[in-house]
Amino acid sequence: MMLGWWLFASETAICIIVAWPVLFVGLGIGLYATCAILNAIDQKTTFCLPLLILPFMAPIFDLGALVPMKSYAVSSQIEMRGTPDEIRMLTQSVPLIADAERPWTFTHSILRAPRPLRAELVDGIRYATWESGVAFEEILTPSDDPQNLSWTFNFPDPELLKPLDYRVSPLGPEVFLDHGGYQFEAIGPDRTLVTLTTQYRLHTVMNGYFALWGQVFLNDFHMAVLHVIAQRAEATL
Repeated sequence: MMLGWWLFASETAICIIVAWPVLFVGLGIGLYATCAILNAIDQKTTFCLPLLILPFMAPIFDLGALVPMKSYAVSSQIEMRGTPDEIRMLTQSVPLIADAERPWTFTHSILRAPRPLRAELVDGIRYATWESGVAFEEILTPSDDPQNLSWTFNFPDPELLKPLDYRVSPLGPEVFLDHGGYQFEAIGPDRTLVTLTTQYRLHTVMNGYFALWGQVFLNDFHMAVLHVIAQRAEATL
């Protein structure tokens, strides 16, 4: 019981839930292949040395190196009260987010992934802080477009990413977080459509499958931030 709770309450739960469909399919393929091999050899054979060697040979092959790295982008939108300039000011620096401001999301409320806490803009760099001590930088891209606020992700201290499972670390070797940004589009008097986009790369043997989970995780993160900004805009503008 305690072990099950620890797995569920830790970051390990994220990788378990993401990986279990792949493991389930792999188990079925493995069982089928084993039966096919045994049926193909002498039916009287009860011991087959090659079958014992195969599991130990798997790590020799770096399957990830056989597939190309692929780029993906996830975008989330929400309509807010205020002009694009006013909303932009609210997004540049985000003061500490209170629990009462947070929306329910699957990845944060159920999987217990670290949630965003604050972001502070200093000299062209947004210093982002999440729960569990996760912290990183967003280096703003110079732009004269007031409807755009974009950045390149920077992780100067890998130690601050340790609360994240290494398999989903934004520094690789399988997931690489690249760029992000807001777009502010006026859609009426005192109304703005805000789009938050994150661009990343995957280097796995199942890029398409893991990209589906990337859509879930990043959309939840986006909405966790956009919902707070929308609430604050409604209350202050």
